[in-house]
Amino acid sequence: MGMNEDNVGFVFAIIGFSFGVGSPVSGWVCTKVNRTIVMQLAIVMLPFSILLCGPSAFLALPDKIWIMIIGIFFLGWFAAFLFVPITPEIIEATTIWQRTKLTKELTQQGLSHREITK
Repeated sequence: MGMNEDNVGFVFAIIGFSFGVGSPVSGWVCTKVNRTIVMQLAIVMLPFSILLCGPSAFLALPDKIWIMIIGIFFLGWFAAFLFVPITPEIIEATTIWQRTKLTKELTQQGLSHREITK
């Protein structure tokens, strides 16, 4: 595409930059909107940003560097909108699983959760 090695490095650094900028934005959006909706929208938009990253016969886009840069930026942006809200979901899921497992083990041993927490 007519770029030297230094510029290629800068182009791929755009992913980290857009992820870094998008992370606090996605955290703020998740305080206003349900996290599940944010993750679903990110999952829908990520394939379109990947299609912009290269010459796409599907979209009939020209082989231009600026289109690839836009795709790389949105790749990092929507990755932030996926990974930031999914982290609390994982923590909540494992915490609930651990509580359920502990309650089942205590019940099997004849102890109730109330007796342990007194």
